[in-house]
Amino acid sequence: MAIEREDIVIGESLPYLRPFICKGNWKQAKVMLTGINPATPIFPAEISYEDYRKLLEDYDSFLVFYQKKRKQTGKTALSRTRQGIGALVEFIWKETESSVIETDVCTYPTASVKELERVDGKLKQKGRELFWKVLEESRVELVICYGKQAFEDFFLLLEEQGVSACWKSREPSAELLKRDCAALEKMSPVGYLEWKGRRIVFFVVRHLMYYGKSGTSYEEVKQKIIDYGNRHFRG
Repeated sequence: MAIEREDIVIGESLPYLRPFICKGNWKQAKVMLTGINPATPIFPAEISYEDYRKLLEDYDSFLVFYQKKRKQTGKTALSRTRQGIGALVEFIWKETESSVIETDVCTYPTASVKELERVDGKLKQKGRELFWKVLEESRVELVICYGKQAFEDFFLLLEEQGVSACWKSREPSAELLKRDCAALEKMSPVGYLEWKGRRIVFFVVRHLMYYGKSGTSYEEVKQKIIDYGNRHFRG
């Protein structure tokens, strides 16, 4: 993927943008798991750009670095969200045989969503542009947004880019966005996009901080993901 230094380094005192990490080979990934923004900032003072790029390309090494960084700040090795992400990614990897890209609509990392709200608009825009570049250059056919805000942000980014999607409910955008996350999960796939010679289908699931180790309460949407993957990814 043609991601350059200037796409990731936005200032020596600012965190690196995080375009994505991938379970498996990103070139073969059919699934993209998408959140709001990364929650663990990594700074140039902590690791060189060259070593940071190597981390992004090595899923397991990145997670080791992530866990070590959290422990150094007195936190548990895994946040509830990271535990849920890991469990769902492993499930998709095993059941659909697809590599899975993990990314965020805004690739600018902050310790909290409230902190992201205080970030300069130009920096957030740069973070969204990098996400869009990842989406464009990947071969993803299924985007899973976890959490209502991630879906709203993704929805708005499509509009910013002038890309028109087809929504399952056939209702106006404002009405679709009024639905809560549980309702969006139940009706998933919520829509699709014919773009760049491929069809990208959209799923929405509740925030993965509620997923736990097994995702028992997510069984219905997990089955839909398996069914879609078995129909479209294999063979």
